[in-house]
Amino acid sequence: MCGFNNLVDGVRPSRRQLRHSRALSSAENGLTITFEGLAQGHTRSSVSTFRLQLTNPTPRVIDSAYCLLLIGGGFSNQLLFESRSLEPASSISVEIVALIPQQIAPGAYELGLLIPGQMYLVTTIYVESETGSPLPTLITQPAECAPVLPASDSP
Repeated sequence: MCGFNNLVDGVRPSRRQLRHSRALSSAENGLTITFEGLAQGHTRSSVSTFRLQLTNPTPRVIDSAYCLLLIGGGFSNQLLFESRSLEPASSISVEIVALIPQQIAPGAYELGLLIPGQMYLVTTIYVESETGSPLPTLITQPAECAPVLPASDSP
């Protein structure tokens, strides 16, 4: 489990500026991932924005799918699914806009970025709260993402 850094050069930023960031590299295919966003200030039934940067330093195209998961109290809620193709020696930056569900209780949750077969990056975010630890996490780490289907108009 990887935590994101809340301190920069030993100085705690203001609450609204509190950001977490982590860069990891997958030895399997060379993909480098940077994932950033606010740790606090999330509210139910509203959108939260995160930034994902994918870098492909290899001489070949990398096709990668990823999903964003909100985890707490033994449940997992997939907030987003996307698939990208990265050209050789290229980098893309993606703004991820995710809806925080209304039905969850205020508190601490794990926010996980899953790239199936490569890595799972997780941090703590606070929804309508500023303290606490995430509720018990899932027994097993998520391994798959599922494309999110559009809502049906039929009953």
